[in-house]
This record gives sequence, structure tokens and C-alpha cells, in this order.
Amino acid sequence: MKNLLLLLVAILLIVSCSKNNVKQELPDQYIKAQFGEEDIIYEPGTVACEYLYGDDSSTSYVIDQLGLVTNSIGNQRGIQIYAMGIQFRDLNFPVNLGILENAIIGLQLREYNSPADTVFGLNDDWNYSGILNNFLIEKYDTQGYIEGSFSGTISTCTGRLLNVNQGSFRIMITEREVDL
Repeated sequence: MKNLLLLLVAILLIVSCSKNNVKQELPDQYIKAQFGEEDIIYEPGTVACEYLYGDDSSTSYVIDQLGLVTNSIGNQRGIQIYAMGIQFRDLNFPVNLGILENAIIGLQLREYNSPADTVFGLNDDWNYSGILNNFLIEKYDTQGYIEGSFSGTISTCTGRLLNVNQGSFRIMITEREVDL
């Protein structure tokens, strides 16, 4: 009887441990994070993920922006991560863009079911935006994929805060020179 009880406990332990260690199958390209208490996975949407660069030698105007724009699975939400002032083509990887001088790394989380007249307006309590201080690009491979991690805190226009934790991404970007 004692052996049967030990065997039953061992089986329950193995089953519960194996359920906790099952990794979720991720798409080839994704942005995922824990937003508050909710885990959300984003796949690239119809908007391209790209790095835009260019300058006008007759002025001091320079464009230097990396944009990752995707929709959640089910298209209920959208996310945009943008990095400006980073001189992306000159970086050595891995690099934490959040600590680069003159760099701005922002995140916007759009709730597509929010009232249309409040999107990023004074009374908007559904859509979040903010600056990320931690945005690590671990690698940029020869096929154009960037991979890395991010975290931070974003807020609505009404002041509601949302912690962003355990963020990671694997996205193929296109580099495009812009004529100014």
C-alpha cells in the first residue's frame, strides 16, 4: 500500500512538472511580452518591420528609425516598438539601445476595441505608450532577423500604468534608405 501511494505521488509530480515546462510554440517572427498579468504574442501584421535611414547633406535633417509593428494573434491589439537616434547600421551586437546616448526607444500598445474618439486623447484609458529603458538586441543575422528582449513601464493618457516584463522578439526587418 505504501509503495502504491509513493508511485501515485511520483506520477502526479512528473505530470505536473511536465505541464509547467511545456514551451509555447512561437511563430517564426514574433514580439511577445507579459503586459501586466497577461501574456500576449504578436505576429508581424500588414505593416512592414523596417529600418529607415537617410540624411540631407544640405540640412541637418537625418532619419534613423527602427520600427517593429505587429498585431496580436486574433488582431485584438497592435503594438509598435520604435527606436530613433540609434545609428542602427553602425551598431555592434549585442547592444542595449536603452542606454545609448540620444536614443529614444518607445512602445505603443493599441487596443483596437477602444472607443474611436479617445485613441491617445486626454480621456484615453485603453491605449498605452511609453519609453523603454531596456531594449536589448542580442543579434542581427545575415538574413535580416533581429532578436532580443525588452521591459519597461507604459501608461495611458489618464495615468494608468502597465508593467511590461519578459519581452522578447524575433523579427525580420528590411533596411530602406529614404530620399530626403
